[in-house]
Amino acid sequence: VKQGKKKVDESVADFVTFFKTHEHPKIEEQVNASLAAPRAHPKDLATKKWEQAMLAVDSSMSRHLPVARPHSVNATGPWMQLMVLTHVKLRLLARDAKSLRLRLGMSVLQAVLLGIAFWDIASSAELMHMQFLFLVMQM
Repeated sequence: VKQGKKKVDESVADFVTFFKTHEHPKIEEQVNASLAAPRAHPKDLATKKWEQAMLAVDSSMSRHLPVARPHSVNATGPWMQLMVLTHVKLRLLARDAKSLRLRLGMSVLQAVLLGIAFWDIASSAELMHMQFLFLVMQM
């Protein structure tokens, strides 16, 4: 068994040596060429990708598209990204009415149960205050 492992280890070492001498310089050359090329702005990439599709869109629709910042890595600012993601999340949440009703019902039921359990807690002993605080911390 040890002799077999030795042969495997030697073959791996031979492969690594072959790779470093023959393939590694080619990969380094391609990486350096890629890094030396000027990078396109995200708006330019999106325009190029969706150029044909934008021909079918009405020109009045294009005013709703976000304006890209010229010297930024991101196409839009963080506020616009937050707004778009919030609208998408709300739309997805409103689509599933059954799940929305279930989530709302669970919250209302939980609030009612906690309200009943700790009704008029201020007039009770201090020990009840601690139970209330531990229950709230567990949520």
